[in-house]
Amino acid sequence: MGFGVMKVRMRRDLTSGITLSIITVILWMMIPYHIVVSESNSDAQMFPRLVVGFMFVISIYIAVKSIVTKKDEVLEFDLRKEGKILLYVVALILYVFLIEKLGYMAATFFISAVTLMVYRTKRNVYLAMAVFIVIVYFLFTLALGVPLP
Repeated sequence: MGFGVMKVRMRRDLTSGITLSIITVILWMMIPYHIVVSESNSDAQMFPRLVVGFMFVISIYIAVKSIVTKKDEVLEFDLRKEGKILLYVVALILYVFLIEKLGYMAATFFISAVTLMVYRTKRNVYLAMAVFIVIVYFLFTLALGVPLP
């Protein structure tokens, strides 16, 4: 028994507005952890908060405009065709966490292999990518003295 074509329909502006508003809320909550200031001087957080606040207002405006005007473009995605892109996005998110846990070499080999699979490259490119990763690692650690995770 085969599966039917898996298509997802979504309203472009509504989806973008909601997604970006969620991202901006997360960014707003992250600011104090990344820009640590004393209680007497909190000016360093002002500009990032202004930018993130402006992004939030714009994202809410886009979502509300989509609901009110009902003139939003409906996009249709075939999940069978777009599945590789979703896999790649998940791999990029995993890379951010894996680089701290596994280190530069292992995490970068992983993301490189996924990238090459998504773009269906030839097998000899895998070897070239592995060599390139090793060269970059030694260039940073030995030649430049910059430690990689």
